[in-house]
Amino acid sequence: MIKRYKILKEKIKKRLSLNKGETIAETLIATLIVTLSLTMLAGAIVSAAKLNNTVRDEDSTFTQSEVSSSGSVTVKLMKGNTEAAINVVNVDIYGTDNGTYYEYKD
Repeated sequence: MIKRYKILKEKIKKRLSLNKGETIAETLIATLIVTLSLTMLAGAIVSAAKLNNTVRDEDSTFTQSEVSSSGSVTVKLMKGNTEAAINVVNVDIYGTDNGTYYEYKD
């Protein structure tokens, strides 16, 4: 056990006494890679936030200004070619140039 300890101690001393290390070029390249990665991450976060705001604004405009009426819709659940269930639900009906949309309401 003591012999192993001495061998290990000698190996550690050798490693500490060597003058090997990172060169300035390696350090600069590593710093450049980290900087570019953080810059791209920040850009992606800003783009995602802008897109999120745009979608939220369009969605709230759509739901607040396009309600044309309220009504009910019959929903049929199918399993294969047979009807599994039929249910009538109350909905708000939105009519736009792109089609008609329904939103479930309680």
